Amino acid sequence: MAEWMIKGQAKRGKPITTPKPFSEKVGEDPTFFLKNLIIDAEANGWDETDLLEVISEFLKDDAREWFIDNCHWIQHWDEATDQRHSFVPKFVARFKTKAQVEVWYRKWDALEYEEDEEISEYATRFKKIYKRVDPHRSTPTRTIVRKFINSLPPKYVELLTIIGLITLAEAIEATMDVEASQKVKA
Repeated sequence: MAEWMIKGQAKRGKPITTPKPFSEKVGEDPTFFLKNLIIDAEANGWDETDLLEVISEFLKDDAREWFIDNCHWIQHWDEATDQRHSFVPKFVARFKTKAQVEVWYRKWDALEYEEDEEISEYATRFKKIYKRVDPHRSTPTRTIVRKFINSLPPKYVELLTIIGLITLAEAIEATMDVEASQKVKA
């Protein structure tokens, strides 16, 4: 093992949390992976230098092979003035393919509340898919709220449409309130 790796591991110590690996499975989002990796890195006290040293441990299959083939070009984690030698833009460019984006859009189009699903679970799934199809939040809020409400069972749609909710957070909260009141009645 290289001396710099031994020193780096000693400095890092045992991680508090272990990031989930990325393997380029269908529908896997490289941007989402990187955001979660950054959250875990911050919890572990890792900086960008540490991330460059450990990233290969969290890449599997084709992603790991890609990294092995390209690691000699990578000098920075995400340097705005040197994107050509930065890991993040190269990684996203390679793994955020049109086919991956199409999978997320298909999931978005087919997204509906599932019977026996808690509203909080559905809301989490809804937001996760929404973040992938519209990472810059360019879709009008009204459209997102309507998509959320209209994919719920009819018993929710009528009431929530009458209320006239403005934001997705309001729609989720109101839906959870309705769900809770129906549980109390049952």
